[in-house]
Amino acid sequence: MRISYCLSYVVFCTIPPFPNPKKHYYIFIFVYIYIYIIYIYIYKLSDQFIR
Repeated sequence: MRISYCLSYVVFCTIPPFPNPKKHYYIFIFVYIYIYIIYIYIYKLSDQFIR
C-alpha cells in the first residue's frame, strides 16, 4: 500500500503542470493507467507474500 502511494506521489510530482491541459490530457490518462497497473501488481505481490 505505502509503495503504491509513494510511486503515485513521485509520478504526479515529477510531471510539471502543463499550460494547456486539454492538449496533454492523454499523458495524464496514461499515467493513471500506469499507476493503476502498478497498484494491482503490488497488491497481488503483497497478497501472495502475506499468504
